[in-house]
Amino acid sequence: MLVRLVRGRERFHFTNRQIAEVAATWLSRPGYRGSSILIATARSRREKRWPHPPMVVARKRDERFTADAWKQDAVVLGYDIHGNPWYWPDRVRVMQGIVLGMTGSGKTTLLKNIITQIWPRGRPSGRSTPVANGDL
Repeated sequence: MLVRLVRGRERFHFTNRQIAEVAATWLSRPGYRGSSILIATARSRREKRWPHPPMVVARKRDERFTADAWKQDAVVLGYDIHGNPWYWPDRVRVMQGIVLGMTGSGKTTLLKNIITQIWPRGRPSGRSTPVANGDL
């Protein structure tokens, strides 16, 4: 709501008094007051919930994070409970990695996603990625 008020000030040239009046009206209504509390405490409630619900990220947002990862020479491993990406830089990835987990936890899906992110980039000139078949 505060962001909308600030945008309203910029776009419609509201005065400070008009913004305060709208905010007071909005906060005086019980339904809006409750929803503003829910919005303000969403992050902490998400952190306390266990088990965490699966994170769903929109395709456009995922493509943007993948493009950012490419610029940083990294791979997006996944997302935390707040929707922030976990990057895995190439300098760390080429050392060694091990994927552990219970049956059905997504080990194969993780490896497939890593491969599909690395494959289109190809090999950078002057560097080679070590392969674990004795060619080191």
